[in-house]
Amino acid sequence: MIIPNGFSPGATRAYVQAQISAAGMGLSTVGTGHLLVGLAKVDSDITKELLGEYDVRMIESMALRCYGRGDVGVARVTGMSPHLHRVTLRSMAYINSERRTSAGTVHMWQELLMETGCHAHDILHAMGREIEQLKSVLVGTFGYIERPKAAAMIPASDQ
Repeated sequence: MIIPNGFSPGATRAYVQAQISAAGMGLSTVGTGHLLVGLAKVDSDITKELLGEYDVRMIESMALRCYGRGDVGVARVTGMSPHLHRVTLRSMAYINSERRTSAGTVHMWQELLMETGCHAHDILHAMGREIEQLKSVLVGTFGYIERPKAAAMIPASDQ
């Protein structure tokens, strides 16, 4: 899987860690649960603010329960789930070359929390985290982040 240009170093590391997580489970497809693992492994202030004290190994274990283990020990990652694809495209919409801004982990979190019916939400619920409360924490901590029109135009997962 290729990581598009325009992501901050932290966001890039989160995507790389997501791929490593999927490959380590023997899966060729990366999902939102793997991205959650990647965000947790980057250990950013945003993730700490949203999840408080968390155990990366616990999140990895929950992701493994969601996805299962692939047929091989370590797989070559070649794609992403439809949910992660939407999260990625929506996150990329925050990239603005005119203002020299990149998409960061805060944008990933915002779009991950907007993506209904995905494994990341299942894991967060299992951790006792409510999605609406996490959205409020994100806004309370970082202020309102206006979604670009391009992100809003990508259909929701239930459409």
